[in-house]
Amino acid sequence: MRSGESVGSIAARHRVTRAAVVGANHLDNPHALRTGQRLAIPGCRPPAPTVKDDGPTVLSSDGSVLKRVGPLRVLTELVLVQPDFQEERIGLVWPVEGPVISTFGRRARGWHAGIDITAEMGSQILAAAGGTVLYSGWIRAYGQIVKVQHSNGFITLYAHNLKNLVEEGEEVEAGQVIALVGRSGHASGPHLHFEVRRHGKAYNPLHVLEPSDQSPIFDDDVAASSSDLDSHE
Repeated sequence: MRSGESVGSIAARHRVTRAAVVGANHLDNPHALRTGQRLAIPGCRPPAPTVKDDGPTVLSSDGSVLKRVGPLRVLTELVLVQPDFQEERIGLVWPVEGPVISTFGRRARGWHAGIDITAEMGSQILAAAGGTVLYSGWIRAYGQIVKVQHSNGFITLYAHNLKNLVEEGEEVEAGQVIALVGRSGHASGPHLHFEVRRHGKAYNPLHVLEPSDQSPIFDDDVAASSSDLDSHE
């Protein structure tokens, strides 16, 4: 017990019921606890995570913000406006067919460095452009991921995969199947988390993907039950 704490606040921090704490410690009077007293927490889970805000959102002259994103909370520049790559732009095809259920930028919990596209478990994930596989493996919270290096400094990332079908160092072509849609890592339902980066900056994939017959759908009910409330950013 610390000064100012109560049985209720301790129970909430460890995500158990107040009654469980009272019962486990045989507390006749839960209000008569002293500072420094040790309490047993039955079947406790880790304290609920808190999200630290990086401060007020301030756009730079090029329309970007600096925020902590991803499983490792890396400080990253997120470009929120339509970029002008001029002749350095490359064509990026949609990596999977399905509605977009979570967008790039600010979310209910922190900031999001990509978009989430829902699809059936096991659906094929395609390389958005030709390039070299930089990484194929597991990353905390993102689960199974594939990262591909393209020309002109572009990098795409595909996360929460059921299975990766390419290996590090492998050359891939645009539209080649590189993984299968899953829910590995911290994901409440099958979907693809897709990122586009260049020179250390994250860009809104909806600003750089090639036009498609598929129209992104933003369904609040689907988003709330799936990726928009996932603990990754």
